[in-house]
Parts: sequence; C-alpha cells; structure tokens
Amino acid sequence: MPAAGFWHWLPAMTVTICWGLFGLVWLVGTIYNSRRAPAVRERSTSVSPWLIGPWAARSQKVAGWAAK
Repeated sequence: MPAAGFWHWLPAMTVTICWGLFGLVWLVGTIYNSRRAPAVRERSTSVSPWLIGPWAARSQKVAGWAAK
C-alpha cells in the first residue's frame, strides 16, 4: 500500500462523489416517475397461476423426500 501523501484523499472523494451522484439520480428518477407515470390498473386479488405452479412443484418435491 502506498504511503499516505497529499493525494490520499482523491480515491475516497471520487468514490463518494460517484455514489452521491448515483443516489441523486436515483432519487430524481423516482420523484419524476411518481409524478409523470401513467395510471396503472389495479390487479385482482386472486392468486396468479405463475405462483401456483412453482408452489405445487415444490410441494411434490418435499412430499417425495418425506416418503423415503
């Protein structure tokens, strides 16, 4: 590791600025999208078939292990 000199702060500041800009852009995008996004229709409360299939497959797999 190089000795701490005059420029030792530069990498830390660069990383801090990059993460700060990332967070700022994310926050601005969130605010923009919350105000300008089109209305979304509400989903039904029924269970999606995409959730039933994996659940059933897992149940069969667990039942198969318990039977051994």
